[in-house]
Amino acid sequence: MKKLFWIKNYIKNFRLSRNLLLEVLTDSFLIFAALKISFYFSVVSVSRIFSSNYSIENYLWFYILSFVIIFLIAIPINFNSNKPIYFSSLNIYVFAFRNFLTLLTVFLFGSILNLNQPSIDTYLTFWFLLTIFFSIYRVLVRDFLINFKNLSKKKLSRIAIFGAGDAGSQLCRSIKNSGEYEIVCFFDDNHLLEGKRIYGVKILSSNKIEKMKREFDKVFLAIPSLNLRAKRDVLNKLQDIGVSVFQVPTIEEIITGKNQILDLKPISISDLLGRKSVKPYFNLYGKGVDNQNVCVIGAGGSIGGELCFQIAALNPNKLLLIDNSEPSLYSINSELRKLNKKKIIIKTYLGDAKDENFLQQIFKEENIEVIFHAAAYKHVPLVEENPVIGVYNNVFSTISIAKAAIEADVKKVLLISTDKAVRPSNVMGASKRLSELVFKSFYQNSSKFILKENGNKSRTIFTMVRFGNVLGSSGSVVPLFLKQISEGGPITLTDNNMYRYFMSIQEAAQLVIQSIALASGGEVFILDMGKPVKILFLAEQMIKFSGLTIKNKQNPNGDIEIITIGSRPGEKLSEELLIKGEFVKTDHPLIYREDVDNKIPKDFSGLLNSLEESIKRNNKISTLKYLSKLVPEWDSKL
Repeated sequence: MKKLFWIKNYIKNFRLSRNLLLEVLTDSFLIFAALKISFYFSVVSVSRIFSSNYSIENYLWFYILSFVIIFLIAIPINFNSNKPIYFSSLNIYVFAFRNFLTLLTVFLFGSILNLNQPSIDTYLTFWFLLTIFFSIYRVLVRDFLINFKNLSKKKLSRIAIFGAGDAGSQLCRSIKNSGEYEIVCFFDDNHLLEGKRIYGVKILSSNKIEKMKREFDKVFLAIPSLNLRAKRDVLNKLQDIGVSVFQVPTIEEIITGKNQILDLKPISISDLLGRKSVKPYFNLYGKGVDNQNVCVIGAGGSIGGELCFQIAALNPNKLLLIDNSEPSLYSINSELRKLNKKKIIIKTYLGDAKDENFLQQIFKEENIEVIFHAAAYKHVPLVEENPVIGVYNNVFSTISIAKAAIEADVKKVLLISTDKAVRPSNVMGASKRLSELVFKSFYQNSSKFILKENGNKSRTIFTMVRFGNVLGSSGSVVPLFLKQISEGGPITLTDNNMYRYFMSIQEAAQLVIQSIALASGGEVFILDMGKPVKILFLAEQMIKFSGLTIKNKQNPNGDIEIITIGSRPGEKLSEELLIKGEFVKTDHPLIYREDVDNKIPKDFSGLLNSLEESIKRNNKISTLKYLSKLVPEWDSKL
């Protein structure tokens, strides 16, 4: 093994030495040629170059010293940072400055030692020629290497760049250097640029995309400064051409160094849906968690994990993560510790959110002040098939968290709810609606179990946030559609007329954190989800922007078919966010409050006890019966 390693290093070092020797020999020739021509142009006639005044012997020191300085200073720098394939106009300025310093050193050396000096015009000519020779040589080598790399590869993927501005120019140069793609053309909305070229690539009007679509396989969108509306206009032009569309990082990502110009990524679902996000209100965003001891329960889930990332950046005093999934908790904890630049205290607890004693001990020992309750089973079909454990997990984890929070004098507890809790049509939605009512009951102080053990009433504020589907979460249709597209289809829809609300996971977490700063107790905050999106439209857009075509009667040779399989048990065609009443504005334009006063029935506590007994007996019929009594708007269809 050691012998193989030695041989491998020997070959590598041999290649480096060979390249170094070739570079030294080439540059030596260029230096000699520049010197010779400089002397030639510095005399009146060709014959004078061989006169005694201009013989090599008289200026031997000049030759030797120029070689020594360039090789000892300039060439090693060139090898380390300026490989020919990455040569650019900036290197010409580097060469010019480097050569100027070299000749200045030679001139000062000759003046101090009173050596026979060439004329000033010889110095100037030598500096100019040396810079030009070095630059031209490297341009030729760069172009040869790039073209040779492209010719030596198999057939490259052909791409078109949309956007002939600075980002498009940088992208074109990076692609040419990498040799990964064949650039067919640029497209741009600016008709004044039509016919011009960037690095030899022609710019065409964006109106010619449809005509040229057979000439390329992918489109790279290279306008990082586009706002959402402008991007939607561009995407509308691209959506029917049947090629994959990728985009360069945003200007902010490029400036901060998070991504480079060649870090291309597919068009995001947020871009397809065209939802405009509102930047956080910083008087609300950090107010609820700044310098607080914060606990996220269900930290390993989609929303819980995103909450952890954002809270960690908002200067909490301490952040606790609780989850019953070991892999999920380990994963989120590892990622948080990598990004923990503020060195906040992060602790993880593996345990069950239904265990009140477990929670109470943690809340007291860690002096928890703010809790985000994101622990729930949320997959409608799975909870529909396993209603007893679904109700037990979603409802009684909420009760345990509330009780433990009261005993530990936690300031605020926020329950993350769902639009499926509004007039629920499935067990999952009904369980989340009941969880809302549980929090309401604690707020209204109408059940005996909301009193602390010492008989004092709790000062804990209970609040709720209700919103729709989160893009990219495990319960969203987006990951399912992406998986089905990658497998060649078909995409399965339950109904062609199904609508859903969608929001990015980052925006949802931001609004949840801002909601807790607005909480005074007992309210249900509703996030503005925009307009509902037709799931069929979403599926069609995802197929098109994957570079594929829809297979249907009009296009029987298409790539991906969309089929309807029928609604699943408990599934509604459209979701709602408001139970009754109306939306009431808050201090944030995307956060509303539900204007309804839910009266908790007097026998609420007794019904909960009966529900718990049914769950302990694993009695499905009895569990659903009591769930229906507790959530009258839900029909269990028993």
